Amino acid sequence: VKAAAKPRKTSAASSKKSAQNLLILESPSKAKTVQKYLGSSFNVVSCRGHIRDLPASELGVDVENEFTPKYVVSRKEGKTAILKDLKEAVKNSRAVYLATDPDREGEAIAWHLADLLGLDKTQPIRVTFNEITKGAVKDAIKNPRKINENLVNIIELMDGEQVTAIIPINEFVEGEYLTMVTKLGVIKRTLLSEFEYQRKSG
Repeated sequence: VKAAAKPRKTSAASSKKSAQNLLILESPSKAKTVQKYLGSSFNVVSCRGHIRDLPASELGVDVENEFTPKYVVSRKEGKTAILKDLKEAVKNSRAVYLATDPDREGEAIAWHLADLLGLDKTQPIRVTFNEITKGAVKDAIKNPRKINENLVNIIELMDGEQVTAIIPINEFVEGEYLTMVTKLGVIKRTLLSEFEYQRKSG
């Protein structure tokens, strides 16, 4: 009797190509559990946390272009390969939902994923659940929402000291400084206090 052929190994993101919907979580273990809850109509995969961030070796913003952040895909933990798999999975899916963790950091990861995967951030593609139970997961899928960009702007971190070291605060009028802070997605009360101090002291 001829031995049965061993199944060919495939990545999580490239498997279940006939799935109608794609759900992306952060944790691989959670993805496996959620896959059991949702069955064959969903392909549940993991992005393993952050895919991209500001570069660690430089300021990370384009000073000449209204301080636009310069994000880079992380080279750690095989993130380039993970992103490639995710893009392939998106191509083979009718609908894509981002179920990264239900906190500010998770919201930022969802925003970056949507950007990298070419998803429409104005559409309800974000789902969240606070517990990994069948009921909670299915209820979340039924109630998707848009990505909350207010949360994303709060979590996009940049050390204010780096900014002021290159561009002294007292070179800006108040409106310009606050605009710069907004574009960087930075909320720094300490820097605002320093600005007020310099303005009052002349």
